[in-house]
Amino acid sequence: MTINIVSNDERYFHLNKMLIKDGYESKISKIDGELDGNIIILPIKKEHTESELSSFFSNVKYNTLVLSPYGENVIDYSNNEAYLKKNAYLTAEGAILLY
Repeated sequence: MTINIVSNDERYFHLNKMLIKDGYESKISKIDGELDGNIIILPIKKEHTESELSSFFSNVKYNTLVLSPYGENVIDYSNNEAYLKKNAYLTAEGAILLY
């Protein structure tokens, strides 16, 4: 199983390292680059233009799992309650450390 992460956000670089450490074949990719993964993860923060996204989705293979908060026929992890709770917890923890 190959995972492509399409983001410039530093948090996704950490995700990539964690996936590799856990034994997955994972890499950071560009939206207009070669996306050969079985799973493609797009960032929650919209980093790409509508044109880039349109081109991306028109080239995704039918058997590729896309985790994305936008697009059709994707798994929208930004609406997952467990994800939202953990993200809120980490955000609050980071805010407390800054105080």
